[in-house]
Amino acid sequence: MRKDKDISQLFKRVQKEPIVERKKSLNLTTKLLLTCFLLLVLSLPPQINCQTFTSVFNPLNPLLNDTHSADYTGSAWVDYDGDGLLDIIVTGLGTNYIYHNDGGDNFSVPVGNPILTDIRTFRGVTCADYDNDGDPDCFLAGTNGSSLYRNDSGTFVRVADVDLGTTDTRGWSPCWGDFDDDGYIDLFITFPNGFVSGTTRSNRLLRNVGPPNYTFEVIDTTEATFVLAPYTSANWSDYDLDGDLDLFVASGPASNFVAPDYIYKNLLTENGAFGFEKITTGPFATDAADGQVFNMIDYDNDGDFDIHRTNWGAAAGPASRRNDLYRNDNGTYTEITTGNIVTDQFISLGALWEDFDNDGDIDCYVANTTVDNFYQNNNDGTFTSITAGSITTGVQVHTGATAGDYDNDGDIDIFAVGKNLDRSLFRNDTDNGNGWIRFNLEGVYSNRSAVGAIVRIKANIGGTDVWQMRDISTQNSFLGHSSLLVHFGLGDASTVDSVQIIWPSGIIFDTTGISINQLVTIVESCADADMDSVLDCFDNCVSDANPGQEDADSDGIGDVCDSCPNDPDNDSDTDSFCADVDNCPLVSNVDQLDTDNDGIGDACCCQKRGNVDNDPLQSIDIADLVALVDFMFSGGTTPGCPEQGDINDDSMQDVADLVYLVDFMFNSGPIPPACI
Repeated sequence: MRKDKDISQLFKRVQKEPIVERKKSLNLTTKLLLTCFLLLVLSLPPQINCQTFTSVFNPLNPLLNDTHSADYTGSAWVDYDGDGLLDIIVTGLGTNYIYHNDGGDNFSVPVGNPILTDIRTFRGVTCADYDNDGDPDCFLAGTNGSSLYRNDSGTFVRVADVDLGTTDTRGWSPCWGDFDDDGYIDLFITFPNGFVSGTTRSNRLLRNVGPPNYTFEVIDTTEATFVLAPYTSANWSDYDLDGDLDLFVASGPASNFVAPDYIYKNLLTENGAFGFEKITTGPFATDAADGQVFNMIDYDNDGDFDIHRTNWGAAAGPASRRNDLYRNDNGTYTEITTGNIVTDQFISLGALWEDFDNDGDIDCYVANTTVDNFYQNNNDGTFTSITAGSITTGVQVHTGATAGDYDNDGDIDIFAVGKNLDRSLFRNDTDNGNGWIRFNLEGVYSNRSAVGAIVRIKANIGGTDVWQMRDISTQNSFLGHSSLLVHFGLGDASTVDSVQIIWPSGIIFDTTGISINQLVTIVESCADADMDSVLDCFDNCVSDANPGQEDADSDGIGDVCDSCPNDPDNDSDTDSFCADVDNCPLVSNVDQLDTDNDGIGDACCCQKRGNVDNDPLQSIDIADLVALVDFMFSGGTTPGCPEQGDINDDSMQDVADLVYLVDFMFNSGPIPPACI
């Protein structure tokens, strides 16, 4: 929240006090005391005065009163029945939980749901629409077996293990992501070697084959699936904004040591086929850590993804580490080393990055096993640690947390989960007048849940145009994830000036002038004007049907509408003759005059061999030598008069010409032959 707005609110509060009405009768001492008090109030961090969470207590609410014995559990906010209210799924040891949102602060347990009776030792959960039928499906990872539940209009049906491509789907933390950009979300499951008993193995990467059956195949050709390590949580994110999902895998200190986590760059954009290369440079990839959860977030609103990682910081020493924050400055990452957000030390697991006060920048909540932390974004690259209020004063063992606006009042609420009764529902009751906007994305050419989509908006906040950015992730907290709805705070903005959505398919959608304080559903779309079954977003000729997309000169223009289908320069000299038939392709000569019929137009006819740069003085000097070297070895400009670069008159421009020119210039070699 911006200070000028906060200060005006503080003045309004003071003006309501009766003391102001009697100020003329106050003595000097009282005036001085009031002045000091006012200065003290104004000096307080403005966030303390405007952020309000209420710890919901209801002895009849099963969400808050069900008990379980698992020390690590996950949760996910998901509207599984499509009624417009976020429900929540919580994993457990031998018992899972589904809580249907009945409105208000009331939740109930649906009867007969098979997820409730699945008795495996479940840890993590991830929900998204893997079969693209319009409702979210859920995968629950367990250390003695996992389960995929297909959602059929609000009813969950367990999918046979054989459909997953393997009967061994044991794991810790699952996450959906379309790593091959085929429109069907795939699944990555971490396996925590050293944390659990039983047969050891590495992680699982399951590729979604798609229709008609939406079965999976095991991909085991990447290091992420054959190296053994104490893996914890993974997160898919296009952190480098190159159009494909990269993979961040955290690994905890199972053997009482810290080591770098496992980060893999997806090479789909570079190679045209998926493949993963381990990143070994940059502090986020090389710093020794005991990582739990990665979040890719733009906390400074500069248009690139910064990186936050929670760590198992049990105590000072070599086997623990405080949480990490790395600022991205156009591809260069700097480790932030000052401020409570990186100096506080707890056993930190889940982290939530949301704009909890709707002021136009994202804040951070961290779930710890003692007291939780809340860091308010100061909109200047720093954070204020908020220590007052129910959200940070309750002493509970929280091992994870997820966020979503369960009461649909325009601000983000928090559910924290832990062991036994250590569950908390923090309702966000902040009332500061700030606006907001929320998006529900539906993929058509991309996966239906739009996992991996990036949303950017611009709004004028506090008199300044502010761009914000989010991505859609299915494992952005410990063993679970927040709502897939994309939420932005808008401060005092009266409208959203610009919205840009970069869909996983590569389609880019732009619109302007969106009203604030509403949920906006956007369905991915792209026309096919020439009806050739190739969308205009990807068609190399949108005006003429060309289903084969033939492009002989690889210039990005389809042959059917390319005036020069064999000329990648597309008549660069603009004389209406394509390069493959132009007798002087770099000099405009509409008449194509060739007096001596040598195939070289008079416009670029040779005047003096060796004058490679064709300077008007017709001199042969060092500039000609540089021009010839640049052309031959550095992709430089082709000599405008080809014969002038053919120094030895053998009808070719090659190394022999370079040798001839050097010999002439420096060794008193023969004079280049005259042009004829």
